[in-house]
Formats: sequence, C-alpha cells, structure tokens
Amino acid sequence: MGFLYYWTHPDLPPTAGQVRFRLTSANDPSLFESGSDLLRPDGTPWAIPLARVLRARGSGSGYKQMLLDDGLISKDLVHSKYFRLYEKFHLRTGSVFIESPDDVFPVSFPRSTLKISALLSHGVAKVRIRLKDLPSIEDLKLTEPGKRVYAHARLQVSENSKPALQVVRIFTPSGAQLDPNLPLIQTVACWGHTEAFRSWFLRTTKE
Repeated sequence: MGFLYYWTHPDLPPTAGQVRFRLTSANDPSLFESGSDLLRPDGTPWAIPLARVLRARGSGSGYKQMLLDDGLISKDLVHSKYFRLYEKFHLRTGSVFIESPDDVFPVSFPRSTLKISALLSHGVAKVRIRLKDLPSIEDLKLTEPGKRVYAHARLQVSENSKPALQVVRIFTPSGAQLDPNLPLIQTVACWGHTEAFRSWFLRTTKE
C-alpha cells in the first residue's frame, strides 16, 4: 500500500522531477511522512523521471495530465527548450542531460562509467566517461555489497583540466540526506564527442 507522488529537490533543476511511490502501512495520507520510498532491487528509489513521463503516449500520458492539473508542473516547463531538445536528439532517460557544468544531476554509486549529454549552441555533445574507483563512497558503508546509493553530483574541473565529479549529496536507503565532504571523483577516459564536450566544458567553466 502507498501513494504515488511527485518528488523534487532544491539541489536539482525543475526538469529533474520524478514520480515516486511512498510505501505506507495503510492507505492513509497522514502516514505519508512516516513511510518510506519503494526501492529498486539495486537499492535506489523506484522513480519515473519527468522526461519519461512527458514522453509517454496513450494511457501512460495520464501522469502528465495529473501533474499539470495539480499544479506540480507547468505548461512552460513541459514545452521548455530542455524537453524539446530531449525529444529532438532522442536522448535516453538513463543518461545525464545538462545545460551547464554547474547543473546538479541525480546519479547512483558505485559506478564505473557515466553517460553525459551536454547542450551546445549548435546541438548536443554526447560522451561516456570512465570513473576512477570510488573508495571514498564505498568506505561510507551506506548500503550492503552489491547495492547502490542515490546521490546528487555536478561536474568540476580537475587539476589536469579533465572533467571530474563532485558529490553534492548522498541519500541513504531510508532517505536520510548526507552532505559528504568527499574528494573529486576523477575520470580516466572519455569516449564520444570528446573535442566538442571538452571545448564546451572548459569554456563555460571559465565564464
């Protein structure tokens, strides 16, 4: 038993909203705060990203209308440049789509690679980066082996002028928020539109 609800966070842009499911002991709205989010087998919250909600057709488009009717999203957001380009370039909801290196985005750890799509003036640069090992996160022992933790991160420039990840916030499986002071997660390799991505990344971080 429980309730579908719309989840947002101050760290994230409005485009990163999610539909989640809150488990409760009875179908009583007063139990919402004491409930817990449904988790996937890997330990991260079950969620439908807003981009997928807006892409749905047929019966699946009902979520979009409910969010609009309840005032949780606006028509301006639905028709924003972000989601128009999401459709135009056939981006996947499993990848990170950012308009600026300062954007904070949801991600789960541990992971060895990350797909990023960066908005350029003339299109989108798609890259896949390989990350160094993550002992600083694994040492926190927030979850059991083989599981992941949900987190928020942003891009940063490392000392060698390569993109790195800065973890902004980590969420425990129970939903508690941690503000970790972790070192940058360095990248060891990058594939895809690397030259366009590097030019965009270095130029915009210097502005």
